Amino acid sequence: FLSLVWEDARSSGGFGASSSIENNGGVIEMAKIRVGVLNDMCDGPPPVGDITPWLEREVAVVQATGRLNAEVEFVPAYGLGLPTGSAEAVTRAYTELATQPDIVLIAGPAIGDNALILTPLVEHWRVPTINWAGAERARGEWMFHLQVGSHEDESLVIARHMKAIGAKRLG
Repeated sequence: FLSLVWEDARSSGGFGASSSIENNGGVIEMAKIRVGVLNDMCDGPPPVGDITPWLEREVAVVQATGRLNAEVEFVPAYGLGLPTGSAEAVTRAYTELATQPDIVLIAGPAIGDNALILTPLVEHWRVPTINWAGAERARGEWMFHLQVGSHEDESLVIARHMKAIGAKRLG
């Protein structure tokens, strides 16, 4: 996936990373890959809801297979977005990552309102960004959406589960 995103971005004038990448028979070779991690649930360390340990674990799995021969650096940015923070905070944090040289991908945001706010900004900066928010409209050419549910379907899933376990009412 990373090699496809990289080649698409380079050929279409996307993000301005200066590193080189080679895809040798499915093996990604690069000196260092910098991935931004946007945390929209707090305004600084220690991070709330930090996904970096999960990302590190999965990168280690890929590296152990020999398909990735590069160091991966995770670069954090914090911006307490909506609903308790502000659109400005999450916009500032995203821009901080998107304007850094050699950031090839940004993971985040997690909150639906923030993903909707950032989608036009992601399209402007043209840095591949993956959100996992409950906002199915937070998608674009550069904003990818890892669908883990949505506000539209979660209530039905919960209602079906409650019926399956024999619950007649809540409260």
